[in-house]
Amino acid sequence: MILKFTFEYISESQLIYKIISRVLKENTLEGKIIKNGDSLSLYVSSQSEKKLIEFADLLSRELPHSVFLKNSSVVVVEEYPNDVSYEPTTNSKPKSSFCPQCLKKSILSYNPFIQCESCGYDIPEASLVLKNFAKTIENDNKKIFENIAFVIKNGAIVKVKTMNGFVLLGMLTENNYKKLTNGFTVLCVDLASVYKACDASEAQALAIGSFEKPIIRTFVTMGFREQHPYIKDINIDIKMSDDLILELICQELKRVQIDYIFIAPDDFDEHPIELNFDAKLEYITSPLHVSILNNKMNVVLKGDRGILPYASKTYGKIKPQLYAKTDLYTSYTDESNIYILNNESVWVPNNVVLFKLQEENDTNSIVFKACHGAFYSVMYQNNLEKNTSIGLYCSKKYSNKIMINSPKFGLIDYMSFSFEFNSVKEIFEAIQKESKVASTLIKNFKDQYGPKEDIVFKKSQECGGEIFAIWGAIAIILGIYEGNDLCEAGQKVINLAQDFRGGKGPRIDYKTKAMSTREVIDVLWTIRTAMSFKLTDMDDLTLCYGIVESFAEFLSKQVDHISLEYDIDSVCIAGSLFESFKLLEHSYVNISKNHNMYFNKELPIDEVNLGFGIIHIDTQK
Repeated sequence: MILKFTFEYISESQLIYKIISRVLKENTLEGKIIKNGDSLSLYVSSQSEKKLIEFADLLSRELPHSVFLKNSSVVVVEEYPNDVSYEPTTNSKPKSSFCPQCLKKSILSYNPFIQCESCGYDIPEASLVLKNFAKTIENDNKKIFENIAFVIKNGAIVKVKTMNGFVLLGMLTENNYKKLTNGFTVLCVDLASVYKACDASEAQALAIGSFEKPIIRTFVTMGFREQHPYIKDINIDIKMSDDLILELICQELKRVQIDYIFIAPDDFDEHPIELNFDAKLEYITSPLHVSILNNKMNVVLKGDRGILPYASKTYGKIKPQLYAKTDLYTSYTDESNIYILNNESVWVPNNVVLFKLQEENDTNSIVFKACHGAFYSVMYQNNLEKNTSIGLYCSKKYSNKIMINSPKFGLIDYMSFSFEFNSVKEIFEAIQKESKVASTLIKNFKDQYGPKEDIVFKKSQECGGEIFAIWGAIAIILGIYEGNDLCEAGQKVINLAQDFRGGKGPRIDYKTKAMSTREVIDVLWTIRTAMSFKLTDMDDLTLCYGIVESFAEFLSKQVDHISLEYDIDSVCIAGSLFESFKLLEHSYVNISKNHNMYFNKELPIDEVNLGFGIIHIDTQK
């Protein structure tokens, strides 16, 4: 009897392959593994039907759910295929969370220092030391974790070294909450506790409990709001432990009936209660943030945990010795593969082709644009290079663009965006010059909300995306945000839009106008329509939702308009502005009605994907 297991797994990590191989070996069964694109198939045979059933049951327990596992099935087949067995060409071990086998070993021994060949979890053996004011506990891990749970329950903040550096842990008391100046995530001790903290959908809960343990942003429960009335946010970031030190702490918190705590970035201060160990960490990764569109569609927004170091085959399609460098990551190729690592892990040799993401060119590198790298990363991860595709790149940090790519005519920048204003005064003066109606609008707005011409915008490197800057300017002008920081103001619009639970927002008009040889958004018209709604005393929540929802509708209309001119096969979405779930959701719903939509697979939609994509542009043999 032969069973065929099929897994649709869109990650380049070897997680599924390695766990299958280990379970096969442990059960002394004959098997064959075949890979075809994203499909990984296992054929396993035995004379004993009972043994195969036991194997299937064991495999289901050993294989963790993954946000990258799209589907799985098992059927009975007549014979083994003639295809060559799959053997990975790289031994890449992304720095990841722990698998069920690691968890079992760790809980039994109270030892978080485990090195696993299957899942890649890897912390060298070390000794834990807990400093609790003048008292030090070491050489007794169980006592250490019990003490941490005890002091957390009693309101203390504990500084803890994990496999990804130091973090702060504590109860979400009002006193502790006031100290969390760098934000926080709710860390749940188990899946049941997730539902006590937030209104997670089934798909969201499944993702939170998956192998990757990503951060999901979702609405809090009424019970959470009643217990923490000083927390005004009704959407929170929530996760479960992706580290065995955190997991052992969570196990002890469960014993003292704590459902969740906060986990916050290290503040780099001395803390009277601190857990440390002497092993040196090779490098630190950031947690994945994921949006769940439906049961089959998860989009990685940012982070690199479980992804880096990344390696995938090039199948001879790309030249070796190509390097692409951004602020954080380096992508490069050899004869067989393309790799992505953080910059600290890569030395760029001389005499290679080097692409750099920068404003000014230099003699040693080729400048590339983030929008092109992101667009091509989606295309090549989804094998769309022979399609005529639209690229929608909307980033907070980098310049936004609507693009078209076709094997017939190459890459075209179809629509650009601009925001060149430095102050509210410049915007008001420009609007007043447009017409008498516009001038009257400014007068009425000043009469009702006071003059704002003295506000000069604060622009940072993180706010290079034009749409994000426009949203920030609107928030400042309308008084939604008090201050002058465009980046913070733009994020305020995104956050308030996420909090909206109504049906429909106001229609903010993203009208286009011709500028020499290209179309651009009429920024002043967009700001004017937002000001008009503010004059009707519309609340900020509804206004912000309308700002985001209307832009999603604008993108959908642009795709439909382009499709009238070109025979479009696919639409590619990328850019950190889509971290706004409302923008992502509405864009997906509107565009996918008539078009095939694609995102990066396991790569995040910005930053990590840029170098990967740019190496594919004009570099084929």
